[in-house]
Amino acid sequence: MKLILWASLICGTALLFGSSAFAQVATPAAQGSNSPAASRPVSCSESLILPVGISFQGSPTDPYYPGGWAAVPYSAVEEISIVQTLADGAAIPPRRHTVKIYRDSHGRSRRERPICSQLYEDAEAVLVSIDDPVAGYEYDLDPQNRIAYRYSLKALKASVPAAHENRPSPHMEVTKEPLGSQSIEGLLAVGTRETRRVISADARENERPFILVAEVWYSPEIKAVVLEKSPSPFVSAALALRGEMTRRLTNIDRAEPDISLFQPPADYKIEDATGTVTMNYTNHAVPLTGLAQARPEATGKPQNKTAPGSKPVEVRENPRDGLKYVWIPPGTFTMGCSSGDSECFDEEKPAHAVTITKGFWIGQTVVTVGAYKRFTASAGQQMPAAPYYNAGWTNENMPIFNVNWNDAQAYCQWSGGRLPTEAEWEYAARAGSTEARYGPLDEVAWYAANSGAQTHEVAQKRANTFGLYDTLGNVVEWVNDWNDGNYYQNSPSQDPSGPSSGQYRVMRGGSWYVYPRGVRVSFRGGSDPAVGDNGGGVRCVGEANIP
Repeated sequence: MKLILWASLICGTALLFGSSAFAQVATPAAQGSNSPAASRPVSCSESLILPVGISFQGSPTDPYYPGGWAAVPYSAVEEISIVQTLADGAAIPPRRHTVKIYRDSHGRSRRERPICSQLYEDAEAVLVSIDDPVAGYEYDLDPQNRIAYRYSLKALKASVPAAHENRPSPHMEVTKEPLGSQSIEGLLAVGTRETRRVISADARENERPFILVAEVWYSPEIKAVVLEKSPSPFVSAALALRGEMTRRLTNIDRAEPDISLFQPPADYKIEDATGTVTMNYTNHAVPLTGLAQARPEATGKPQNKTAPGSKPVEVRENPRDGLKYVWIPPGTFTMGCSSGDSECFDEEKPAHAVTITKGFWIGQTVVTVGAYKRFTASAGQQMPAAPYYNAGWTNENMPIFNVNWNDAQAYCQWSGGRLPTEAEWEYAARAGSTEARYGPLDEVAWYAANSGAQTHEVAQKRANTFGLYDTLGNVVEWVNDWNDGNYYQNSPSQDPSGPSSGQYRVMRGGSWYVYPRGVRVSFRGGSDPAVGDNGGGVRCVGEANIP
């Protein structure tokens, strides 16, 4: 099974466009639930993201147009649907929501969309974003607290080159193939198949660009895209999750919208904003239909605790990277598909006995941002691109991720160790457990349904019996082995070290954006070792001298 991790690339690319954008952070109790939530509390938050800027075929985007620009007025409903399937053909419940769009003849625009629309169906369209190039502002309206966050479009434009000072901006090249024309919603639409080749801001010579192919139908009559089909932004590489997102304009009205739609309501307090703003929804103040009850993690910080009756054998601190390492004694375990686990892929079979003949030290947590900073400062390496919720990597207790295999191995060697073999990793992760997980999923792992669409500080979930944290979820972890879906057929019974060669390296443990099937101790994924934008994290092992 050859798995490439696309999720961070696709979602990251989506944030490159426009002035400010919403990044959705939610905690669903049940994906796709349609049960009413009017009588029970919900928990959800929305973060407003500043633009990062991009070079589009050599020309930077410009979100600021003083005095507005000529545009065709219209209003419409944008219907968005996301349909996904797993590699084995199993279907994921589709996600659907609508966005109300208004645009006037001066280029002003207004969008009304549901709260946490990518995770919940049928939520009311209560979030409003207004772009007013005539006045030179964008407003993002918080309906629960009646606040209009105001961004200066001129300042946003100036922030793009400042954000990329001393480093290149992302670059996208687009090639188009004509698809003819057709009538869509009573409008003439011209179709193209666009191949979008995106090169990240700090791509290295051996890193591949991200390529996305989309089918786009544009109406010259209203100067807008009326239909677009593209890969789903919620692809999960660790599960080989594939999908398509369709965006279609319906109920198109060519009349000039009332100018009052492009101004914040009189009862809203206007606050000037210059950075990321997060809006939280945790009570009944905003009616949300179709939301499932929130999980406990959304309303408070999880306790840091170890599995009942467990304690680490021995824990020491490695003075090189400042992290704690746990001693794992030698032993024998059953590797591969857990007994009674019906979700196993063929690559996890057959289950087989493996003996680890020598004990080893392993990181009690994945490598943190703080530890990785030590490495980059010492080795002259660069930090990977930081996510919006940890801009500049300021929170050093977060796990480092988007590290390629080569850099992960280099870090471990610098710290006095190495990457674990796949067998060592599973042996340590199981910690004596024969189950698919060493505890209830929500207690031990950050994953798609409880992560809020982001990573979290290490060691906030329950540890396993060896005292290791986050072996499941949060960030997927590189191991040393080459990936071969048939390796278990003839794997050695003692200290297996994996195939001698291959195209992809193994990744283990699942991550914050993965569905439950990929957050099992036997699940095996893989990726190109030279690619860093895949969510990859690091956990090192070493002999007796690492601490």
